[in-house]
Formats: sequence, structure tokens, C-alpha cells
Amino acid sequence: MHRPSAVIFDMDGLLMDTERVALETFSEAADGLGIAVPAGLYESLIGRTWRTNQVQMREALGADAAEAISAAWDRTFEARVAVDGIPKKSGADALLEMLSRRGVPTAVATSNARRYAVAQLRDADLLDYFPVITAGDEVDCGKPAPDIFLATARRLEARPAACVVLEDSEPGVAAAAAAGMRVIMVPDLVAPSSEAAARAERVCPSLIEARAFLESIL
Repeated sequence: MHRPSAVIFDMDGLLMDTERVALETFSEAADGLGIAVPAGLYESLIGRTWRTNQVQMREALGADAAEAISAAWDRTFEARVAVDGIPKKSGADALLEMLSRRGVPTAVATSNARRYAVAQLRDADLLDYFPVITAGDEVDCGKPAPDIFLATARRLEARPAACVVLEDSEPGVAAAAAAGMRVIMVPDLVAPSSEAAARAERVCPSLIEARAFLESIL
């Protein structure tokens, strides 16, 4: 891998331990309503936009149950975050500081909405690392479509092929690969499939190993 012109980060499940909090509160919401959720439903939502997830939930649960869980989930998640916040992933600060020292531009491309993304990054003291943020509510097609990464490359004024993406989810890896970018996968809650692993130039168990690998090519 050649020296990248920019490094683009996913946020939830990659920089922030959001997915674990979201899974726990999703389960709490469903249990509180007494709604049985098909196995693997939450995992199928990871890495996708809210509007895409609403479609999947309606298909899996029916419109009424999906609406009820979504409302309860939102309340439960916000209450948890208000008390406990969302932890950063181990190694996030050191990786971003290393890239900053080396003069490598960094950006976020997240399926989350902009207002949530900015708030999470600000609360985690990470916002200043990211002059460019592209959110899921700013593109027509979310991951696994390449739109969000191509938009981010334009904002960075970087060629897609010169960008490296760090992603935890399969839709994110597929989107980055479709954009013609190199991908480092750092899996979170779901182990990578053989297809996702094949799309990635490297699979790292954490951001600590991802930092070591990026440092070796800078």
C-alpha cells in the first residue's frame, strides 16, 4: 500500500463504541414492549442509514411493531447516552494524533445523521480532527453504495484511489471498495464474512493494530 493522500473514518463501531450501546438499548426497547425480534435483525442494521433501517424493520416486524420499537429505542438510547455517554474505541486518540503529526488529512463518512455525528465527535473531543464530515442524511444512497465515500473524497480534493478507509461494517467495506478506495477493516460486533475480508487490504482486530499498519506506510 502506497502512502495515502487522506484517511477516511467510519464513526459508529469504528471510532465510537456506539453499536454495543445501540444493541443493548434496542434489546431493552423490544423486551419492554414484549415484541419478539428475529435473530440477527439488529446486526443487519449495522452500517446503514436510519431510513434504510426503518424499511428493514418494517419488513421484518410489520409497520406498527417497527414504529413502536423505533420510538422506544430512540428514547432508551438517548437516556443511556445522557447518563453514560458513548465510549471511544481503544486506540482512537493515538491513531488520530499520529495521522495529525504526519500531516495526513482525515475525514469522517458516517451513516449517522450529521447532527448526531457532530455531537458525538464533539463530546468525544475528536471533532477538531475532522474538518470534513459527510453524513448519511447528505447523500442519496447510503452504504453499501459508494456515494458517501465519493462525496468525502471530493470534499477532501483527493482522488478516491489515493484514499484509505477504516470501516467496521460489511456495508461500509463494500461501499469503500465500490468507490475505488483501499479499505482497512476493523470488525466490531460482527465477524467479517469471507467476502468482506477479501475486499479489505487488511483486517485489524483493533485501531491499535490499524495505527501500527498505517504508520508503517507513512
